[in-house]
Amino acid sequence: MRLIKLVSISTKLICLMPYALCLASPAAAYTYNRDGVGLRLNGYGTAGAAFPEPLIYDYRVRGQANYAVRGGWTLGAVYSFDRLAYEFDRYYSDAFIFAESPYGRTELGWTESVAAKLGLGLPDVGALRMNNTPILYKVTDTSDVISNSTLTGTRYSFRATAVSLPTNVVQAGMSVSPFDTHFNSATDVGIKFRQPHGKTKLALSAAAGFVDSPRDLNADIYTAPVTADSRMQAALGANVQYTSWNFGATVRGIYDHNAITRPSDGLQTGVGASYDFLAWSASVSYILSNVGIWGNHPDYPNSTTTHTGIVSLRYKIDEYFEMFGSGGAVSSPGDVQPFVAAGLHGKF
Repeated sequence: MRLIKLVSISTKLICLMPYALCLASPAAAYTYNRDGVGLRLNGYGTAGAAFPEPLIYDYRVRGQANYAVRGGWTLGAVYSFDRLAYEFDRYYSDAFIFAESPYGRTELGWTESVAAKLGLGLPDVGALRMNNTPILYKVTDTSDVISNSTLTGTRYSFRATAVSLPTNVVQAGMSVSPFDTHFNSATDVGIKFRQPHGKTKLALSAAAGFVDSPRDLNADIYTAPVTADSRMQAALGANVQYTSWNFGATVRGIYDHNAITRPSDGLQTGVGASYDFLAWSASVSYILSNVGIWGNHPDYPNSTTTHTGIVSLRYKIDEYFEMFGSGGAVSSPGDVQPFVAAGLHGKF
């Protein structure tokens, strides 16, 4: 009964949202470009209802300033803040300076590794942040699940990054985090291959990462913090777009050497597809997570396998706003948790 009632309330709420939006001024990113100076402010917000949790919300704000020094050379800075940063008690999601040239781009500061930035996730039309620490696992209150399809784990560390520009078929880069209170050092490499051919667009990605001596490192919000001699990761991703169809597949492996904490390493793999038709889009995805699959901890011989199935539908109201609905289930040993979510996603 609670599910039926909540779905009914969510449906009524979503039906009324377009009328409320008609009374609001159109949302738009702030941009400024003059005399080589560029400023930009953008972001998004998501609000809605879900089952079994009553409410869902998400947000992100990003500001960028840049200055064109001379032909092909640009200096700039980026700051962003989002819900994930708030949950980790951080004042930033990104806070770095950058320089771009005809040879590539360098970044210095607090930001995600190049392995994550060049990684490919699954096609999805919902607004549950499925490829980046999904909200759905918070809704279902699931533990011991590898939620990210791309390499992560040192998200808020100070790092230096060098990456080629995305103008060629192949884009590659490297990130180095030389120090942190939760590890000695972290190194990530990533590469992406793009090949459009007629109606078909192909993208492939590969990444690897090494963390030296992680100490109580909260590598993934839905697994236990890790303390070990080292952590090694690798990930592969593939996206194929054909007219209105988009297909994706990912696999990510994590191995902790001589871990003394509860296992948080393992394997995650997923497949998905989406289809666009006029203002409508639909997607379906399946994700398999296995924490502790390597059996490399004598005190925790058993692994935890989690299956996640997601179906999403989106209606694009205009350039800035869209309604979404998602449903599915998360299955772990001895427990199956269905979920349904619906709401409004707006970008500016």
